[in-house]
Amino acid sequence: MPLTNPWYHATTSLEDCCLMYKPIVVLSVLLASLAASYGQSSLASPYIVAKGKFIGRATSIPMTTIFTPARTGLYRVSMYMTVTTADPSSSYCWSPLLQWTDDGSTPEIGSFLSTCGSSVGPAYSGNTIGAVNIIEAKSGTPVSFEILKQDNSVISFYYVVEALGSVP
Repeated sequence: MPLTNPWYHATTSLEDCCLMYKPIVVLSVLLASLAASYGQSSLASPYIVAKGKFIGRATSIPMTTIFTPARTGLYRVSMYMTVTTADPSSSYCWSPLLQWTDDGSTPEIGSFLSTCGSSVGPAYSGNTIGAVNIIEAKSGTPVSFEILKQDNSVISFYYVVEALGSVP
């Protein structure tokens, strides 16, 4: 049964109508899939150079090398720690110390998280749980951390280091 187009007063069969739009639909699907695949391949994730965890630690963690960069560059250091068992009589607050060397050739030491052993819960950086910091680390010099504890609380500590920019 022919269809009537009121704007052009022409008659078109249903088959002719569908055949006319088929190339447009195929081209649209092709362009959409090309755009989707291009977007996925252009989003590169940072390269993880080190990660680790210390679960259920009741003692200090001495200065420990996380990694030694092969190239000078920018690195993102993400840290999370939490008190899993509190020491209610504790008045001591503790934090991990991160040590690295940048272009200034003097070892830098930063304390980015802190918490007190008297209550269970995560450590804070300002008002944020956990900490993410960008550092420049000089090639051939270690990036290390330590946690000094002086109470009977128990902690868990996690870290991930990612190279920003090119893969080291």
